[in-house]
Amino acid sequence: MEKSLFTTYLQEQEEAFSGWDFSRLTSLNRFNSSLLPWSYGGLAYAAMQQANAVLDMGTGGGEFFLDFILIHLLLTQQKATRLI
Repeated sequence: MEKSLFTTYLQEQEEAFSGWDFSRLTSLNRFNSSLLPWSYGGLAYAAMQQANAVLDMGTGGGEFFLDFILIHLLLTQQKATRLI
């Protein structure tokens, strides 16, 4: 007798999962992804151009926004150099 899909899901739930390797989920057809029509980085950077402050929540260690700050400082410095 074939296991029900629900029983299969219950057994999969009990298996250990760690790290950032999601290949197991894709091989089970439990996870499917495609490119999004928008970019989080693009939206965040555009919003930062008009902001006085930024609160970084849930993006990890802050490296994502640190890159934006460094890019902004580099672009600002280039503009200031051209004006001098």
